[in-house]
Amino acid sequence: MRVRNLMTEHMSALGHKDLSEHHSGEFSSGKLLRQARQASGLKLTELASSLKVSVEKLEALESDDFSVFPDVVFMRALAASVCRSLGVDSISVLALMPNGAQARLPLDQESVNTNLSYKSKNKSFLFFVIGSVFLLISVLFFISKKIDDHYYSLNSSIDYFKGIFFSIDGGSFELNSLDYSGGKNLSNEDQKTILIENDRKEKSEVNNKISDSKEKYSDGIFFRARNSSWIEVKNKEGVIVLQRTLMAGESIEVSDNFPLFVIVGRADMTDVFVRGLPFDLISLSRNNVARFEVN
Repeated sequence: MRVRNLMTEHMSALGHKDLSEHHSGEFSSGKLLRQARQASGLKLTELASSLKVSVEKLEALESDDFSVFPDVVFMRALAASVCRSLGVDSISVLALMPNGAQARLPLDQESVNTNLSYKSKNKSFLFFVIGSVFLLISVLFFISKKIDDHYYSLNSSIDYFKGIFFSIDGGSFELNSLDYSGGKNLSNEDQKTILIENDRKEKSEVNNKISDSKEKYSDGIFFRARNSSWIEVKNKEGVIVLQRTLMAGESIEVSDNFPLFVIVGRADMTDVFVRGLPFDLISLSRNNVARFEVN
């Protein structure tokens, strides 16, 4: 009752004077709130904790500094809450404060909100940039993976068809291979079977080609390498007639007095024709090296 009587005495002292004259004078709303709080024996910190607001806002109310509040509605609501907490009549205090019709933010507060809006826009733009960069990285990764898959498929195709082309007497011809059904979907065993079958058919084709022109090689031994290989030929006196390494596709003929003693390295990659006829090295090879005599 002491606090309420104090507020009533202040309002009576105002009489019919213009309230605006007292806004910063003896009977301002801030001074009334401070006197009421002090009369109740509460500290600012205790009142702030009770109302769950900052001490700075209560200090601004008691100092009549309305510039720190976002709007008049919030400021008047806080003042009313303080009055209820102190048990005083809020009408007397609110009558000395700006009302809703005068609600306008101070210039510096408008600037603060403008900055907040600007920061919000900047944050949205930052999220947009980060999202765009992430999307670009994802697209580049996808394209890179597709290129790698294509490169792997191309290399597999090249490896598969390697060795299909042969050179005979400076010319070339292409062998027919088995139907290729997309080796990417075949197991390793299936692909190995296809390669073995292709090799068999290649040798058969070569034999047929050579047989058609056997008179051309009827006087000696003809060697042709499908991959790098080495050859050594000696005559009956033990003199080396031929000793060299053949690269893939190279061929050479030896015409000398028989008998001749021959050693062929990498027998599985070398085709030999004796007097125009195919000569089976595989059956004579040991550790992929063939040794034989031609009489």
